[in-house]
Amino acid sequence: RVGDAAAIDIERIVALAPDLVVTWPYTVPAQVAQLRSFGIPVYTTDARSPNDITDDVERLATLAGTSAAAAPVVAAMRARMTALERKRQSAREVRVFYQLDDKPMYTVGEPQLITQALRLCGGVNVFGMVDVAAPLVSVEAVLAARPEAILAGTDHARRPAWLDAWRAWPAVPAVAAGNLYVVDAMLLHRPGPRFLDGVEQILVVVRLRERRD
Repeated sequence: RVGDAAAIDIERIVALAPDLVVTWPYTVPAQVAQLRSFGIPVYTTDARSPNDITDDVERLATLAGTSAAAAPVVAAMRARMTALERKRQSAREVRVFYQLDDKPMYTVGEPQLITQALRLCGGVNVFGMVDVAAPLVSVEAVLAARPEAILAGTDHARRPAWLDAWRAWPAVPAVAAGNLYVVDAMLLHRPGPRFLDGVEQILVVVRLRERRD
C-alpha cells in the first residue's frame, strides 16, 4: 500500500523502483510532478465514457508491452459496445434515478460514467443535468423528477432496505409500476472491463420496464 485517495507516499513508491505509475486525475498534481522529477513514467487514466475504458486497456497494454495479449480483449469490448449501441436504437427512453446511498442520499451527475451507461441502454438520468459526479439530492428533488425507474447500485447487487422505502410514495411513476431495481456496483462503479457487464444489467432493467408498459 503506497497511499490513499488523499495522498501517496512518494518515498515508498521511489523505493519500489517502478517502471510505470498509473494514477487517476485526483492524485495531487504536485506529487505526480515529484514522481516525474525522479524519472518515473506516469500514466493518468481518466475514463469519461465506456469507449474511454477500452482505449485505456489498449494504452495500458502498450505501456506494459502486452499489446498482443490485450488485442482480443480490446476487440471483444469494442464488439460489445457496438452491440449495445444497436440495442439502444430500438429502446424507448426511460427516466431513471440512480441511487448510490440513502443517508445522505447521493446520485450520479453528468460527469459520471454511470450516466453514460444509462444512455447506452436508452435510459435518461433524471439528474444528468447536474455538473457534479456524485451530487447530494433530497427526497423532494427525486419526487419532483418523477423517475420511471429507480436503480440502487450496491456491492454484489444486494437489495437495500432503502430501495423499497420508496414505496411510501406511490405517486412516483417508478413506484406505481414496481420499477425498483438493484444493480451491481462492483461492476458499474469502477472504470474497467467489467463495466460493460454492469451496462448489460441496466439494459435488462430497461427492457423489463418496457415489457411492463
